[in-house]
Amino acid sequence: MNYWKGNNFLLNDKEYYRKRANIVEEWKDCEIELVYSRKKNFAGEEETGKKQQKYIINIQTPADPCISKKAAVYHELSHVLWDSFKSQSFIILKKWAKDTTAKLVAQNIPDCNKVMAKIPYHIQQEVIETQLSIKRCIESIYKNCFNGLEDQRIESLTKEVWLATESMFDECRTKCGQEMNMENMLSPSDHLLAARFNRPELTSQDYIKAMKDVEDRGKAGAIAVMQEFKNLIDEDIGKNLSNLLTNMNRIVNDAIRTEGEIPAGYGKNPNSISREYKKEARKFDSNSENRSIKDLMQKFRDKTKAESLEEQMKRQSQEAKQTMHSAATFEEKENTKRKLWSGTSHVEVPGEQLNSIDAATISEEITLSSEAERGKREVNFIMEKINANAVPKEPAHILTNYPRPTQPAIPNQRIATQFAKTFDRIKETRQFKISENGSEVDIEALLQAKAKGYGDFMVDEVRSKGLMILVTIDGSNSMQSDDRISQVRNLVATMFRSVESIPQVKILANVWGSDLLGNVGITPVRTEEECNRINTDSEDMCLTPTHEALKYSAKQLAKYSGKKLLIMITDGRPQYHRDGKAFSEQILVNLAVKEYRKGQKYCKNMMCINISPTENEVEKKEELRRELNRMNVTGNPRWTREIDMLVNEDPDNTCKGNLKRIFKKNYVEFPGMERASEFVLKNFRKTVTATLRR
Repeated sequence: MNYWKGNNFLLNDKEYYRKRANIVEEWKDCEIELVYSRKKNFAGEEETGKKQQKYIINIQTPADPCISKKAAVYHELSHVLWDSFKSQSFIILKKWAKDTTAKLVAQNIPDCNKVMAKIPYHIQQEVIETQLSIKRCIESIYKNCFNGLEDQRIESLTKEVWLATESMFDECRTKCGQEMNMENMLSPSDHLLAARFNRPELTSQDYIKAMKDVEDRGKAGAIAVMQEFKNLIDEDIGKNLSNLLTNMNRIVNDAIRTEGEIPAGYGKNPNSISREYKKEARKFDSNSENRSIKDLMQKFRDKTKAESLEEQMKRQSQEAKQTMHSAATFEEKENTKRKLWSGTSHVEVPGEQLNSIDAATISEEITLSSEAERGKREVNFIMEKINANAVPKEPAHILTNYPRPTQPAIPNQRIATQFAKTFDRIKETRQFKISENGSEVDIEALLQAKAKGYGDFMVDEVRSKGLMILVTIDGSNSMQSDDRISQVRNLVATMFRSVESIPQVKILANVWGSDLLGNVGITPVRTEEECNRINTDSEDMCLTPTHEALKYSAKQLAKYSGKKLLIMITDGRPQYHRDGKAFSEQILVNLAVKEYRKGQKYCKNMMCINISPTENEVEKKEELRRELNRMNVTGNPRWTREIDMLVNEDPDNTCKGNLKRIFKKNYVEFPGMERASEFVLKNFRKTVTATLRR
């Protein structure tokens, strides 16, 4: 898919997503890496050790049938935008899981810690692991509930910033809900998802209310809602785990009874079976002989002389393992459950930080009302950022939309008409290719494929990709010489007119110059009508800041995709002053080289056209030089324009050499603007034609 604005080609999918990520990066002062893989959509926090936080966002490729890539990108970016990773919520969830597990175990196994000491060693580990599985399972249920609520929260806030996302998110939720039924309603997280995915008939009003309450809340809003109906979640958890806890209680009591059946006079000391087993296990571990566990058990059996007791212990061990397996299976189900739209992965706070934070204190400070106010503040904060950055900020010394004296542009109608006809003919010619997919069968290709036993034979129409041409124009005073600026103005107007009916081709231009204080005035040209802004400014912007022009133009081109071409038209060496002090030409060349290399990331085709003086100009400058020498007024500001023209003379070819150093093989030179215009139009026609024929 490609994204269009009016008739202008803009960005393909990935470039569009990257642009949205760039916006969030600017708003949140962070770094975001977009990854495309077969994994489920998720956003994660990466530890970098740097002050600026980095996030990894994976976009499922190919996309889930229920969730488009575009919706997934906006959703995952929302986690970063609305501080899902900064709420300390998982600290609270861990504390809740620990407390709830202890409460449930205490209800089913009174004095659990004392009882554990009486449990035979052979099943102690199974009982302990079962308890851990129960704790992990409860933690997973809490996390899944939280994720469902958190996803609803961030989407409700995002639609306030990006209005179009509301319908996009709702459509995805509805599609996800179509896969749900009553058989899916196994845990509280399932009920929350039913409320979230527009399936109210599958759940209760409590869960529907919770999902509604979380909307438009601050970063701790999901935790605030969970606190309100946590008792409901815990009640459901207790029902789901009741069989497990009952079985564990029965096994523990049975094991304690077994411990009391130790034969009289067993061993030298009145040790329990579990202690004796542990003692024998330690002996076995320290023994260098390669004996099996079976040998050890046989020795243990012979020692106890209790065949029936061994069978009883085996049964207990099997039951304990079965209970542990059931707990682990329940945990795995909750942990790996396809959470559909709420499948975002969060990176938890490192463990060393958990101890320093009182989860109970944090949760006490969180309320629904406080999070409602926080939500409003967070949205207002982002909206202020949007309003302040409707246009990307430029450094203070870059004056965009700089007003220049206007003069009418006169396009070459003959050339524009000729080019337009050529382009229209190419555009109207349908081009086809043989491919696997298409709308028609090519008989010849079909016969060839049958003869060879392989090959494509469907005919598919070839659609041309977009072309972006940016003409960046030196607006220093010297461009007035020999009417260069007027010719450039007419040239660009001709280019605009030639492609006015070709939506695949977009043309932009800008005019630039700088003053003695270091301010850079840039005048954008977006239409043929605006070509009248292509002019010099003899008052202020009289210098040639080549490096700044390259930097600004590269930023412009970064917004577009498809084939791109940058044409720089200049007539002089790089010049730049700051606070009245001139930068050395060597420094300016180095800066321009740097910006040229950076710009190639966004545009591989960058050309510099240097307009050198014609013979007539050389004669005029020589005459002017003699006149200035005669008048001895070279320091008079009145002669700024004439002096500037002289400064831009290049008798020793240093200007040519410096521009060659910057642009390398992409440098051309013409004496006068007339020949340069011919060159530009020839290459313009060639480039547009090639684009339309692709």
